[in-house]
Amino acid sequence: MLSPSPSERLKAKLDVIAERFDGGYIGTDPVKFVHRFRDPREQEIAGIIAAAFAYGSVVLIFRAVEKILGAMGPSPRAFLERFDATRDRALFRGFRHRFHDGKDVALFLSLLAQAIRKHDSLGALFAKGARPGDAHVGPALARFVAEILAGDPRPFFPSGKLPQRSPVRFLLSSPDDGSACKRMLLYLRWMIRPADGVDAGAWHGATTPAKLLIPLDTHTFRITRYLGLTARNQGDWRAAEEVTAALARLCPDDPVRYDFALCRLGILDLCPAKRDEKKCVPCDLYDVCRL
Repeated sequence: MLSPSPSERLKAKLDVIAERFDGGYIGTDPVKFVHRFRDPREQEIAGIIAAAFAYGSVVLIFRAVEKILGAMGPSPRAFLERFDATRDRALFRGFRHRFHDGKDVALFLSLLAQAIRKHDSLGALFAKGARPGDAHVGPALARFVAEILAGDPRPFFPSGKLPQRSPVRFLLSSPDDGSACKRMLLYLRWMIRPADGVDAGAWHGATTPAKLLIPLDTHTFRITRYLGLTARNQGDWRAAEEVTAALARLCPDDPVRYDFALCRLGILDLCPAKRDEKKCVPCDLYDVCRL
């Protein structure tokens, strides 16, 4: 009998951790906010808020998203349908998450509300920008973000023009800006992958999971380097393409299915930055790790 190839061994190991870190771990991830809702029209709104503010420590991320969704009430969709920027911006007075304040939240929600009124849903907007010939979701993401940012920013900016340095642009990153877009790629993973207890599958048919790109956060980038999936020194857009291409050779139809599990290894401090026999030897990836 032939011995398994290195790729077969790696896939087998990744399959093990993907099964291990399942929906029982969503409490450690901002995706938990998506699962508060069953209606895809609610999930897509909770999801884009959770993803947009998913920077900084987990504790601060959860606190920020809780404050925003709490102010929006039981139905994020209904809140945006009736959103009035002049009236409702006061609901977010005093909000602070790193370098974003209540004005940024209100402007962000105003732009989302306009996009929903124009396109009926964020999923429909994304689907309109997805082209069959696109190699991956990058071009569709750029079109999606551009359309949202094209909304009217008044009364926040009376000129009607959104400044290039407006902090809201950080919440809606685009590959056209040279960004790694890890938070937006995370959002797309939640929305596009079929519902599996972790991802929601809220945008069924918008595009295929095969076109998703892995959202490389600090943990995932470090671990994928250990696995030899990229040799790049920065977790940038090109690194995301490179890692996804490597994973696509293992799982062509769903290359980012391993993202949640790989990230858990870092978030739960199971994968150290430096070799630690107490943590490394018991790891399911020990035999294929290059650390």
